[in-house]
Formats: sequence, structure tokens, C-alpha cells
Amino acid sequence: MTRSAIWLGVLLIWILPCNTSRGDLLFEFGVGDVIMSDIEIPVPGATVPIQVYLSQTGTTTILSDEGLAFAGVRVTFDDPTIAAVLSDTNIQENPAFDLDSPPFFPEKEVTGTTAELIVGVDDIFSPVFADSNGRVLLGEFTFTGLSLGSTNIRAEILDAGGLDYIISGTGVELDGLITPASATLTVTPEPGSVALSLVALGGAAVVGVYRSRRKRRKTSTEDPSVVAG
Repeated sequence: MTRSAIWLGVLLIWILPCNTSRGDLLFEFGVGDVIMSDIEIPVPGATVPIQVYLSQTGTTTILSDEGLAFAGVRVTFDDPTIAAVLSDTNIQENPAFDLDSPPFFPEKEVTGTTAELIVGVDDIFSPVFADSNGRVLLGEFTFTGLSLGSTNIRAEILDAGGLDYIISGTGVELDGLITPASATLTVTPEPGSVALSLVALGGAAVVGVYRSRRKRRKTSTEDPSVVAG
């Protein structure tokens, strides 16, 4: 049986009973393996690699017990003029998912406001299991800062063609159990420019005080009834 035929069988499998409920699984964003909901890009032109995980919560252990054989995730960014994934070369899958060419669809795709990743294992009987934190790394999306400001980013199930996209190692479809992730991505000013701005503001304040005192002294000289400050 060919690999494509095996995966076709998995995608069309009868949904098996599953004792997890919605919210037990969720997407999460991370930077440097630390889960984050507020992420910064230091200056326009800089980049930040953002990991996307599928995580289990509470008492759910399906990713630890059964593993993950297949997953599709879509990352959206509200304002691509502030920060964006610029091309599919800025998406790197977790190499533990070794399926080179999933049937029917590409592995990576970037549009104006979305970046998509599809991962799977070559052998459906050798899935990727959760780490000690209960997370499975799907891949890494590198964002480039383009202008100062903030944009919201979101990770959700890749939904296209009516196919099931999140499948456990035992063939259980998990799409309906997953909560999307959201985060704020902010492109900040260069630290040197902030320091210069503070110096400029401080200088303007000093000049203002000096001019005010000079005016008051001049007034008191012209009119002795005015007490100089």
C-alpha cells in the first residue's frame, strides 16, 4: 500500500470514541520555547521566530498516550504592514514530522495575511508524542517587523476541503477539541532612538523653564511690584 493510500485511509477513517472535550487541547505560541501572548520585535527589519504548539491541558493525556500523526495549522496576522511571515521559506516544520509530501495539498503556503503549515509522519504507527510539558511542536513561523505598531496574530485549525486536519496516532480526529491561540505582536522603536527622544524632551523642558524664568525676571525689573521667581 502506498503512503498516499495509507493517509487517504486515515483522512476518511470513521471517528473513534474520544474521552476528551473541547478546550482540552489548544494551540499555543512560544518564543525560545517559552509560551508567550505578548511578543516583541525589537526594531523594524528585525525578525522573531515564533513556535506553534499543540498542547494538552488539565487531565487530558491523549498527546502523551497516543501522539500526533497529522496536523494542519493556519497562522493569521491582522496587519501585515506591521509584521508578517513574508514567504514559505520563513516556515520550518518540526523535523520529527517526516512526511515529505502530504497528499492533496502543499505543506507550506503564505498569502497576504496568513501562513499555513501541514505536517505528518511517514509512518502513521510512529506518531510524535508530547514533551514533558504536554506539548507537541508543529513548527516555527518567522515574522519580520515592517513598521512600528502592534498586530494580533492567531493560530487555528487549517480548514480546507472538509478534511480532518488534526489526527492522533490512533486515527482519532481531534479538530473539534482544540481552542485557537492568540497573541499580540509589537514592533518597537530602536532603543537608541528612544534615548534620543528622551534627551530631546528633556532639553526642551530645560529651555522652557529657562525662558519662563527669564521672562519673569524681565517683568520684575520693569515693574517692581512683581516679585521675581
